[in-house]
Amino acid sequence: MQKSVFITGAGRGIGKEIALFLSKNNYEVFACSRTEKELAELKKNSQDKIHTSVVDITNETALRDWFQKGFSNKTATPWGLITVAGIHGEIAPILESDFSEWKKATEVNLFATVLATQIFAKELVRQNQKGRILLLSGGGATKAIANMSAYSASKTAVVRFGENLALELKTHGITVNSIAPGAINTALTETILTAGPAKAGKDLYDRTLKQVKQGGSSAIHCAELTHYLLSEKASEITGKLLSAIWDPWESLHEFSDLLENSDLYTLRRILPADRGATTLLALEKSVEGKRV
Repeated sequence: MQKSVFITGAGRGIGKEIALFLSKNNYEVFACSRTEKELAELKKNSQDKIHTSVVDITNETALRDWFQKGFSNKTATPWGLITVAGIHGEIAPILESDFSEWKKATEVNLFATVLATQIFAKELVRQNQKGRILLLSGGGATKAIANMSAYSASKTAVVRFGENLALELKTHGITVNSIAPGAINTALTETILTAGPAKAGKDLYDRTLKQVKQGGSSAIHCAELTHYLLSEKASEITGKLLSAIWDPWESLHEFSDLLENSDLYTLRRILPADRGATTLLALEKSVEGKRV
């Protein structure tokens, strides 16, 4: 039987590219987005092969109804969830941020992602069905970005949530991984330019402007990585944060023994020993056993 995948934020940018790619690769795709206009374009580009719904993913009732619609489809087996929907939230120094705007990034990027994964995972477990959960990360999860604390904090939380979830769902045969898509020109990119150098900071603004002019990375790499992680090849890969652009993900299944119980491709605290900082390392050893 054909497998189905659910994709949030599928009306534009990366989500749209993933939805079209998976539809062409024999997945039954259930896609949601905020506007009918975005979804109409998606349906047209897929020759009406993609099931689309307008959904506010921060609305629990709407989100549950969307999943139920997909779960009730009897022509495909529920298999994958890909959470693409996300926003930058407040772009400004924290001293100048409006907290009501700041927290919107957490509501969309983290809370909605947690709820979607909970609904989806519960249904897979109820059906005794294996599956895949893929969470879209971003540059803010792996490095600090001045004036984008709302985005960075929420996306870092998404990745760590994925690591926790991978441990909890492993016995059910459900893998959970995060994807860093790369510097792709999307509607989110435009929010930085709209904020301008005063709020985004000159460095981030200039880098973003340069990225837009040069074209940015291609979203197709993210779609291909998604397709790989949904495959049987990747059945042993879980709890990882993978870069669609920089990591050798095409061959990771060949190193599943090395990756299992390893902190490779994860978020971890960096210690002096990891960077050869011998002076600090000596200080660390001097306090071993002294603090309880």
